[in-house]
Amino acid sequence: MIHGLLNENTSDDLSSKECPICIDVMLDPVLFPCMHMSCYSCIIDYLQSKEERGEQGECPICRRKLSENELLEIIKQPVSEENGSSSNTQSIRVRKQFKSSTKLNRLIEHLSTLRKSSPDVKSVIFSQFTMMLDMCEVVLADNGFKFVRLDGTMSQPSREKTLSSFNSDQTITVMLASLRSAGVGLNLTAASRVFMLDPWWNAPVEAQTIDRVHRIGQKKNVLVTRFIVRGTVEEKMLKIQERKALLTSTALGMSKDEAKQHRLDDLRVLFT
Repeated sequence: MIHGLLNENTSDDLSSKECPICIDVMLDPVLFPCMHMSCYSCIIDYLQSKEERGEQGECPICRRKLSENELLEIIKQPVSEENGSSSNTQSIRVRKQFKSSTKLNRLIEHLSTLRKSSPDVKSVIFSQFTMMLDMCEVVLADNGFKFVRLDGTMSQPSREKTLSSFNSDQTITVMLASLRSAGVGLNLTAASRVFMLDPWWNAPVEAQTIDRVHRIGQKKNVLVTRFIVRGTVEEKMLKIQERKALLTSTALGMSKDEAKQHRLDDLRVLFT
């Protein structure tokens, strides 16, 4: 991901900027390499119409050649200044093409159904991969969900602020969390729905994470949904979890050689 702060001339308030395509205030603005701008949806429709006619994509203003993967997303984010204050500064990043997956589509179906039937219910979405959390952010934003994120890159003050927002703001109904960063020391009883996007080979780690929601102080029934893709390595991960659960009950009498053999067996299950 490429990031950069916009210069003063470009970072003027975009609320009054006019899209050159729809001739209206720009919504979800994007920047072209030639430094012209438009609404994201407008330029995508324009580029796709050019492609359908077999023509090269171009900037509608200066006619410079342009492709969808060159679009730069303009976002506003607070940037701390030297005196400790903060200001809303615009920055840019490459707006990558994104296609959702079956797993993410199913997740959105569950969340959308929940939003209609129980709009006050909060959910936590766990994954061990930060890239998966990145993709979740895209589909959640596209479907109008207000969410926060918790992962291992955050400082303690940021974590506390995120947790406070999730617990107190009723408009925030979803938290994205990495599996390892949410394993201990958190109280997530504001949520009552858990979605596990991928299995972890060690089942107790998953259980410990789920316990952040299902713990003392929880006043609602907790429902856990796990997404497993049939015919993939994820099914083999479940087999390893079952084996480890069985071994736990007999581990006290196991020799070192036996323990080593069981670890080798786990690897065979995973890669065969």
